[in-house]
Amino acid sequence: MAYQFSYVTDAVNANGWGILFYNLKQLLKTVGWTVLSSSDGLTYFPASDGITHNGLGAAGMANALAWFRIRQPSGGVAPYAGVREIVFQLIDQEPPSMHLYAKVSQSGGFTGGAPSATRTPSSVDEHLWIGSGTDAVPVGFQFYSYNVPSYTKYYVCVNDAAPWEFYVHRLDTTSGTLAFGMDAVIQAPVSDPEPYVFYGCGDGGFDAKINILNQWTHVEINGVQTWVMASNGSWMNAGVVIAPAPGLNTNVYNSRVDAFPLAWAAPSAGAALGNGRDEWKRVAHFKGFSKGIDWSGSSLPAHKDRGTIISTNDRVFIAGAWWPWNGGVV
Repeated sequence: MAYQFSYVTDAVNANGWGILFYNLKQLLKTVGWTVLSSSDGLTYFPASDGITHNGLGAAGMANALAWFRIRQPSGGVAPYAGVREIVFQLIDQEPPSMHLYAKVSQSGGFTGGAPSATRTPSSVDEHLWIGSGTDAVPVGFQFYSYNVPSYTKYYVCVNDAAPWEFYVHRLDTTSGTLAFGMDAVIQAPVSDPEPYVFYGCGDGGFDAKINILNQWTHVEINGVQTWVMASNGSWMNAGVVIAPAPGLNTNVYNSRVDAFPLAWAAPSAGAALGNGRDEWKRVAHFKGFSKGIDWSGSSLPAHKDRGTIISTNDRVFIAGAWWPWNGGVV
């Protein structure tokens, strides 16, 4: 198992977001994901990947309403391995922002609806992940890029083996913004019907903005909705659970910055998650620990610092959390 990476350094140019999503698609394909249908916003490809470049025009990813349907590789957690699908649609891009529409199917597959050059297919078990509206009139969620040089570097990280998690980040000089990702959950309850968290944020820190989108974890099983992440907050970090107060992330023996496993949870009704020793008391639903994300417990170290957990410089510090990294200079 190894993480694979790709970079975008010009996301504020005319085709920047097309470049980002083309890189995401190609990297996912490289590690075993399959594009089942697609559209360049001009032509519908019902059984193939018709997007062959990152720019405008025929077969381009940068066109308004271009979309692709992609399936997770086989292997991993049964019974949903190899059948989970995601549809990404780039509604438009007008630097420095982009509007994205995305849906997830746990096992039904996107085989229904009336797909076309500008309309995505539907699934009997689909959940809207990013954006709002309908397939006929999709409303994308706005991700900002900011038209300044410090906000022009993005990276895509995908796992080339089960459980196939992936992350898309914006890297800048001052603060990290997590764009979106599919995170695998370890140590989840055995009865958990969905061992992933689909999440995202717009602008701001990971902890402050994680609940902007329509993220979900559990789905309907036999017509019964088992659990959906709360809208008033959808996660907490295990560092606060472990430590009696926030900010205790410096190891007393070696003065190094410690990392804690990040835990996904939902708060009790009406309770907003924040920092403090009573954090755990406000959690009504615990989902499990992140497969690839670790939490620092404070704003230390500096943004984009590299860290070592398993191998040298295998993590990078963005928005209060440690993310997989390829060891290179950021």
